[in-house]
Amino acid sequence: MNVFEQKLVQNAQTIFGSFEKWNALLELAQLQPQITRHWLTIGTKKLREYFTANPSEGWRWNEWGCSTDTKWFLDRFGFDSLAIGFGWDYEFHLYVNDMKRFDTAFIAQQLKTEKYAKLVMPFGLNPRINGRSGSMIMAAALDYNFGNLNSGKVSKDELAWYAAHETDKFVCQAAFKVEQFIRDENMNRLLIELNEEAESKAKNRE
Repeated sequence: MNVFEQKLVQNAQTIFGSFEKWNALLELAQLQPQITRHWLTIGTKKLREYFTANPSEGWRWNEWGCSTDTKWFLDRFGFDSLAIGFGWDYEFHLYVNDMKRFDTAFIAQQLKTEKYAKLVMPFGLNPRINGRSGSMIMAAALDYNFGNLNSGKVSKDELAWYAAHETDKFVCQAAFKVEQFIRDENMNRLLIELNEEAESKAKNRE
């Protein structure tokens, strides 16, 4: 334990001076995952409302498997194409769902080239690039900044608090990640070209 944690333990007897307070903590602790998910859902609702009110031509968004995950994709290629979105509780992803229609190995190779370097930049200096469940994914960690000690390295639970209590700040940062793609003509062009090339490669291997 660090010094702060040691002080909390030492002061716990005073903080929880009644059994009712201690029991309330125990009950809330059991519900912590549900509370975190609920708070993220509050932020997600506002984020989706923002993009519904501020659409970008050629782009659509859809819920991505659960109440907190959202995917933005080019309408001409569809939901299963190479797209962007928030998954795994707000990691930012570049993701392709249909590995039969799109050559994922080719995509992974191209993301390492100079031509497509701009697509990688929004994911930070060390994005993860790997295959998962028959798909290719590039993911950035929870690099959100709310002016606290953990800025740039927040946990899911911390992010959930901001999503529910400082929702405008949460939406602003999450929206910025998406808008780097959907509001930028060069990013649009690169994503279109990579989708086209990966689709063509997949057809040629059949």
